[in-house]
Amino acid sequence: MIEKVEMNMKKQDLGSWNKLFKPYRRYCDMTDMVGKKVLGIYYDEENFQILTDDGVYALYHEQSCCEDVWLTQVDGISDKLIGSRIVIAEVVTDEKDTEYGHITWTFYKIGTNKGMIDFRFQGESNGYYSEKVDLIKIEV
Repeated sequence: MIEKVEMNMKKQDLGSWNKLFKPYRRYCDMTDMVGKKVLGIYYDEENFQILTDDGVYALYHEQSCCEDVWLTQVDGISDKLIGSRIVIAEVVTDEKDTEYGHITWTFYKIGTNKGMIDFRFQGESNGYYSEKVDLIKIEV
């Protein structure tokens, strides 16, 4: 089980699904983080957030009905990442049908000039619901 980590930042409230469309929040791509300076990191079992000099990048899953998505693994977190520049931001997904439904793994790699962060979300459903992890940028 993932424990909450607050490194130089507090969790940004993502609000309900309808609030995500406010002008200060937008869906984005992992590569949008490249070149940004890391000012803080927050994560718990449902969110991974990075505070940068350009805003907060938040990875999470909007819960629907019959699916569950959670952060299962985080490696590479250290104080030396604060103040570093992001040079690599990649995502890879893998999925599998099972006897009872569907599983999706979403692997993230964020490399800075001072170290690498690797983390993974896992989603399970009956196969009819999304297990996708969303990335939004929040203007702060």
